[in-house]
Amino acid sequence: MEKFRKTKFPEMKLFRRKKPFIHCMEEISGIKSPCNNVCEIDASSGFCKGCLRTIEEITAWGYLSEEEKLKVLRSLSLRLRSSDLK
Repeated sequence: MEKFRKTKFPEMKLFRRKKPFIHCMEEISGIKSPCNNVCEIDASSGFCKGCLRTIEEITAWGYLSEEEKLKVLRSLSLRLRSSDLK
């Protein structure tokens, strides 16, 4: 693999990402993911124990519009207030 990088297609360096895709999307939208790297889905509630999102919200985050992300963040606030998950 290292040989490929040094000898062939040096222009491919332009396409290498220095940051993960999600972080690039956050820079574009300006709304950061609520993920805090405590990724475990609670079986009884269906919410992540770290960020209180559902698996559907987690997987869709990078594709949501700013309005949709704000809606998810508002729902997290309500979940936090109305539950004993945290």
